[in-house]
Amino acid sequence: MPPPAGYTSGGSFENSGNRPVMRPGSGRPAGTPMTPGQYARPPPMQAVANNMLNLNNMQGGVSSVQGGGVNSVPNMMQGSMNRQGSMNSLPNAGNVGNGYGNVAGNRMSQGSMVNPNVGNVGNVVGNRMSQGSMMSPNAANVPGNRMSGTYSPSVMQPLPPPVPGVPTYAVPPSMPRPMMPVHGVMTEGQSNAASPVVPEMNIESARQTPFQAPSPMTAGKRRVLQAGYTTPEGQSRAESPMVGSGYQPMQSSGLRPMASPVVKNDVVGQMAGQFGQMGIQSMPNVNFNGQAEVYDLQERLVVPSVPHINVNFGIPPPVECGREYMRPTLNKFPTSQSLLSKSRLIAGVCVNPFPSRRGEIPVVSGVIVRCRRCRTYINPYVTFMDQGTRWKCNLCEMVNDMPGNYDYDSLTQGYVNRSERRELFHSVVEFVAPTEYMTRPPQPLAIIFLIDVSFPSLQGGVLKVVAGSIKETIEKIPNENGRLRVGIMTFDDCIHYYNLNSNLMDVEMFVVSDLEETFIPIPDDLLVNLSESEKIIESLLEKIERLFKGKNSGGNVLGPALKSAVSLLSPIGGKIVVVQSGLPNKGEGVLKNREDVKLMGTNKESTLFQPSSNFYKNLAIECSKSHISVDMFVVSNQYNDLATLNGLVTFTGGNLYYYPTFNGGNLEEIKHLSFDFSSSISRYIGLEAVFRVRASKGITSIGYFGNHFMRSSDLISLPTVSPDNCQCVQFSLEETITTPYISIQTALLYTTIEGERRIRVFTLCLPTTSNLNELYSNVDEQSMFTLLSKMAIERILTHKLEDSREALINKSIELFSSFQNGKPNMTLPLNLKHFPLLILSLLKSIPFRFGNGVIIPSDLRVFLTSILKNLYIDQSILFIHPDLYPLHLLSENAGLELSDGSIQLPQRINLSSEHLEQHGLFLLNNGLELFLFIGRLVSPDLCLNVFDRPSFETIQSGKSFLPELKNPLSIRIAKIIKQLKANSNTFLPLIIVKDDGQDKNRFKFFSHLIEDRGTDGSHSYSQWIAYLRDKLISK
Repeated sequence: MPPPAGYTSGGSFENSGNRPVMRPGSGRPAGTPMTPGQYARPPPMQAVANNMLNLNNMQGGVSSVQGGGVNSVPNMMQGSMNRQGSMNSLPNAGNVGNGYGNVAGNRMSQGSMVNPNVGNVGNVVGNRMSQGSMMSPNAANVPGNRMSGTYSPSVMQPLPPPVPGVPTYAVPPSMPRPMMPVHGVMTEGQSNAASPVVPEMNIESARQTPFQAPSPMTAGKRRVLQAGYTTPEGQSRAESPMVGSGYQPMQSSGLRPMASPVVKNDVVGQMAGQFGQMGIQSMPNVNFNGQAEVYDLQERLVVPSVPHINVNFGIPPPVECGREYMRPTLNKFPTSQSLLSKSRLIAGVCVNPFPSRRGEIPVVSGVIVRCRRCRTYINPYVTFMDQGTRWKCNLCEMVNDMPGNYDYDSLTQGYVNRSERRELFHSVVEFVAPTEYMTRPPQPLAIIFLIDVSFPSLQGGVLKVVAGSIKETIEKIPNENGRLRVGIMTFDDCIHYYNLNSNLMDVEMFVVSDLEETFIPIPDDLLVNLSESEKIIESLLEKIERLFKGKNSGGNVLGPALKSAVSLLSPIGGKIVVVQSGLPNKGEGVLKNREDVKLMGTNKESTLFQPSSNFYKNLAIECSKSHISVDMFVVSNQYNDLATLNGLVTFTGGNLYYYPTFNGGNLEEIKHLSFDFSSSISRYIGLEAVFRVRASKGITSIGYFGNHFMRSSDLISLPTVSPDNCQCVQFSLEETITTPYISIQTALLYTTIEGERRIRVFTLCLPTTSNLNELYSNVDEQSMFTLLSKMAIERILTHKLEDSREALINKSIELFSSFQNGKPNMTLPLNLKHFPLLILSLLKSIPFRFGNGVIIPSDLRVFLTSILKNLYIDQSILFIHPDLYPLHLLSENAGLELSDGSIQLPQRINLSSEHLEQHGLFLLNNGLELFLFIGRLVSPDLCLNVFDRPSFETIQSGKSFLPELKNPLSIRIAKIIKQLKANSNTFLPLIIVKDDGQDKNRFKFFSHLIEDRGTDGSHSYSQWIAYLRDKLISK
């Protein structure tokens, strides 16, 4: 690719979008040789021209210097309007003018560059100054102008029209999850009749100026940048690399580059110095004090807070339902279905009924008080009447009598003050269920390991890894009261049962080859108490691989083996852990290879995601009725028809694990499988669970999304419930709501592993509103997106893939159209500023990726769809929009321990190849895998300090791990990776990716860079916004 005018090229940085990452004006230290891929810095005035000519696909021109005057032709974006900037007479320099083009339809900004001695600055009297003009510290604004901040970048980002009484923010729309202020949230005592104007932002500005990340030297801190940069010691640096450019020289931690010095009264030199500091992308806003606001990407997006509601005077304020348990999509609920339909928003909740935080939920024993009509559990939002002898239900408004013994504690033999009742001031509580909540005595946890021992499993080393994992983890399975029961079965072309009676000297194996009628020999000795038979179980695990050594059976009787395991567990319920390494080819449930590459990218591809047989679905429903869940580990690089097998997981509340690249000789692969397997069987779970959602009068649930079986229209069956289980519910309104608030309550009835029946209750109380603007101001963007993504997944299973994609696109257009009342000005509420980016990320994710030339194995698509369907909000956002960290530019605190014992993570940057550097080292986390990307010009010192290798060429790519070295950089990177793994429920294998055309993982890494144009032709973020705008105009 030829370099821009005025530059000499030394090569280009190859990337997924075939665009050079090296940017004009990025610079290099004076006197240093030019490295390959770096452009030589042009003369000062040519830098001015080139900075104006190369602004994110903008076109323009610069006239020649004539008569001591400099005139700049306005930059132009294709199809947009431009206006000339104002002209100011400068001493000894002639006239200097500049103008900035704006996206069509946005308000123009005008500005001028002036000498420090000039008092009046660049705007015509009375004009609004959008993000200001370039000016000196002594310049004064023309009276009557409206100024929203002063700027010194090369690209201006337009502000939306001012809204009376509401602050306006020019927030870069492609910024991943920043900290934002909260607007329009009703606090206690505030009138619900108020009609605040919703704070807006202009999304279309992203077409001109994608978000420019803060300087890597400010990672983890909210700093203020002055006009120039200085080092902590006050020392100057010769040049400043361009912020956001493709190349930046290596810098030591804690140092920030300083701007080039500007000679006083040298107008041309001053212009060159100012333009030399400009980045390809827009700089942060500048406030009236001349200081720039730096957005800290380390901070997560803050959703609107739920307004506090306390209807019980005299009772302590309730402890609200934490967001780790339940989050609504709307923090103010609409009063009518017509208002909800007009807004095009989705009303619902995302619930994590069984998070991993044990021991933090208050447990209440004694009498359980419930509403006689709707069966709501008493909670902090009920209203007491008649001196506390009666209470009014906050859901159906039924007045109920209080039980006579409610205020009496049988344990202390005394009366209890109601202010001490945990259920009256805790929104999350667990009731110990009495016998009337049981259909049978609580059953112990029982686990059957059903392991494939056919030739593919033996050859790949799967059996060895699984047997070792069971042996190492079996003591970690929760078994405090010694009730845990365990059984082991294997299968190839036959079914193998094992007598694990503790009285035996050695294990007995029974082989059943007749698959027509399932026969279970000695059922009492196949499922045994772990505490009694632990030694004989360990003996079997030690020699199980030798039992099948040399037996090269290609048969796979998964169907009959599953039926036998279900029969064995049916009396008590429990969990089946399946390890599968091939396609079932014998007995019931036989599956065939139906993968067809010719169908991929066509309208018929969706048929590959549909089950080919109802056998496994029907078996899963039978499991659900018997309180049996299934976790399935598929370890195979061949086609496995996961679309059919996934029914076992979906309808039993289980989890699907898939390892298409497993290699028994790779230590990282072994750790991955072993970790997931051990985690599946050792974590704390609930048994025999049922889940129900109730809401206030007039609100009805119309959709349930997640892994479960619907036992009735509003009752979900979960044979086991784990921290991975997320349930989402969509609501509609059957009648108008007249109350100032509504309530939503979820109830999970389950059995603890210790054998105690409990009811876990979450109660959420939300204010209502009949104002459309208030509704928009109280959207929880992440929660609504999570619900929408699960709705789209369900649509894939019943419709074509392209129909589901079209539904997502239409939802984005509907939101724009509804908020703008048909005006195509591309504005959204601040609470929804990331919604277009999240939708684009979802469309470009593997479950929804579609188009000509897109070849994705159906097993991989089904697996990731199953994962996404079960993720709670934070994990879902991370999976769709990963985190990207520059490890070669760590801040002074990144990788160091904080006061709470956790590790400070580095600052995140945008998912765009524009932020990649040839000499850089980048870590990407999508919640399932970690990618460590190495630039091809990485320094030998970095290779030695991180990989213990002398050069880029000697580093091995693929799944691996970093060596433990004793230098500061290696130690900090190791701590960062350790912290990311600690934050995850999965193993997060590390995949080393080299910027080399031969690395097969390179495309996989670049496919996560959402803001770039995809190699399959999918939109970049700016193209996506333009596409939505065109759709909105033509609507």
